[in-house]
Amino acid sequence: MIFDKAFVNGRIYTMEAEGEYVEAVLINNGKIIMLGSSDEVASYDVKERIDLKGKTVLPGFIDTHMHLPEAVDNSRKVDLCNAKSIYEVQELLKKGLESLRDGMWLLGR
Repeated sequence: MIFDKAFVNGRIYTMEAEGEYVEAVLINNGKIIMLGSSDEVASYDVKERIDLKGKTVLPGFIDTHMHLPEAVDNSRKVDLCNAKSIYEVQELLKKGLESLRDGMWLLGR
C-alpha cells in the first residue's frame, strides 16, 4: 500500500503525556496511521515525504471565534503581518489613515 504523506525528522508532539514527542508521522486519507521514529516511518511507501528538518509540529488548532461585522469591514484595517520592524508598522499605519473619514478608528492586525 502507498500512503499519502510522511513527515520525518521533526519534533511532533503527541499530547499523550507532558512533553512527549516523536520524530515522524505517517498520514493516509487525512488520518494519522502511525507515529514513530523517522527510520520506522521511512520503511513505508508514500506519495509525499516531508523533511521537517527539526521543526516542531503541534496538534491542529481551530479557532471558530469571530465577530462578523469586524470581519467584513476591511476598510479600516491595516494588515501588519509582513511588517519586519516598528518603522514598517508605523508606515503602514500612516498609509491606512489616509483612507479614513474623520472620527473613524484605524485597526491594525
